[in-house]
Amino acid sequence: MRKVYYSERSEKIDIKLNSIRDLKDLFVQIHEDLARDLYFRELYGNQKSNIDGIAGSNIEAFAFEKTRIRNLMPIDYNKRYKEHELFTLIELLHDYVSECKWDDFEETWMCNKEKGQRVFRDRINSILNIYDQGWELSTEGYIREWVNNGLGELIEAQYDNSDDEQYTEIQEAKKQFLRYGSTIDDKRSALLQLGRVMENVRREMTQLLPEKPDTEQLFHILNKYNLRHNNPNQHKDYDREIYYRWMFFIFLSAIDAYFQMKD
Repeated sequence: MRKVYYSERSEKIDIKLNSIRDLKDLFVQIHEDLARDLYFRELYGNQKSNIDGIAGSNIEAFAFEKTRIRNLMPIDYNKRYKEHELFTLIELLHDYVSECKWDDFEETWMCNKEKGQRVFRDRINSILNIYDQGWELSTEGYIREWVNNGLGELIEAQYDNSDDEQYTEIQEAKKQFLRYGSTIDDKRSALLQLGRVMENVRREMTQLLPEKPDTEQLFHILNKYNLRHNNPNQHKDYDREIYYRWMFFIFLSAIDAYFQMKD
């Protein structure tokens, strides 16, 4: 965990990162730290012993093949990344990071991908959270809007008592709504996915949730706010960025309550 020094503790400085250059500089430092600690041994190999890793002998070509973006790698302070390029690079590294340690008994390197990814996310999120509006690298490895106002548990919630199709729809809706670069149409599509989940359990939801009139209001929102019907009676004159976010968390809260009470 990073030590917080006096100026930050006493709020003498603003720690928010407002420029992509600031974010890039801190990202490169984190990458160097982890590379030195062998978290990218599987990806890069051992250059001193001329042993190639997953990326092979041409790291630039490897990154280009994976992302279709030229000149992402090798990583250094002199690169001038655009925001979408840096975010893409972070997601790429998350796919290949691992914690590697030498096993004397087996006389080989033992690498743990899950542990490596956890360390990588912790380090990267320490800077993504304070950049611009606030972002985070999810456990699935994609960058999304950071939800830090008490609603984060809804985003991370998993439901063992849901069927596979329901769970997939809920997870896809979360990803589509919050991911970096999500458009208004993407968010509307995510709301419709959550609406389908609620519609499929509408009878049980109405029975389980205590306030039946309030439960029916969920479907009123779906039907009257120009999400899935297009007729003169629809509410259309509203700020979609604001209202879609409100709808998203209302729907997620209802789904979360339903699956918890279903237990």
